[in-house]
Amino acid sequence: MVKKREAFEFGDSSVKAGTQESVKLPAAKLYNDTPMELHVEVFHGSKPGPVLLVCAAIHGDELNGIEICRRLLSRINAKTLTGTLLVVPIVNVFGFIQQSRYLPDRRDLNRCFPGSPKGALASRLANLFSSQLVKRATHIVDLHTGAIHRENL
Repeated sequence: MVKKREAFEFGDSSVKAGTQESVKLPAAKLYNDTPMELHVEVFHGSKPGPVLLVCAAIHGDELNGIEICRRLLSRINAKTLTGTLLVVPIVNVFGFIQQSRYLPDRRDLNRCFPGSPKGALASRLANLFSSQLVKRATHIVDLHTGAIHRENL
């Protein structure tokens, strides 16, 4: 008798084996009370294996990784996947909206890990990302690219 793989509990969702689900983690609210969420695509494979986290745009103006994530999402089939894939195309939603490397308070999210549940926005966002995603992953691919007026080789 083959034991059925348990669901992947994530946020308020329970993602069944062999399925994909979009999960939104509440991150903060804008000054006008508009909620901001961290969008996570969860692919929970039908077979057990590692948990890979692929993320982009920790700096809101590093756009190439977002497209890489988009293309990755179109190529994954949870029914044939071994393990679990978590994809976060835009970590720094605030910077992305403002077309800026930084958060609204000019903090660099990349310098705020592991963060804290209290304190500045950057610290709270880093804590959310660390506690909900980094700690769940066995492997991480963090996509960084050169921002405007920067060259990365």
